[in-house]
Amino acid sequence: MNDFKSALANKQILESNVTATSTVLNAFPSGPMGLTPDAVKFSEAFKQAKANYNHAAKTLKDFNRSFLKNYRKEYAAWRTQQRSASQV
Repeated sequence: MNDFKSALANKQILESNVTATSTVLNAFPSGPMGLTPDAVKFSEAFKQAKANYNHAAKTLKDFNRSFLKNYRKEYAAWRTQQRSASQV
């Protein structure tokens, strides 16, 4: 069970990293239809923020693939426990 808890902590760290990089990426201006203007897209700051987000998202995706493969039952039990605790 200790392995599951450390893996779950690692998962939460990776999720917070994706959230943080997404927040930075969403801070860039967008047009009226939600599209990022070309002038912004070609800036080095945007390119770096986009690369950071893509790396964080891919890392989380790869981790989730192995995490769920190894801890499917434990994670399902943990989620059920979290849901029942939040309803009380």
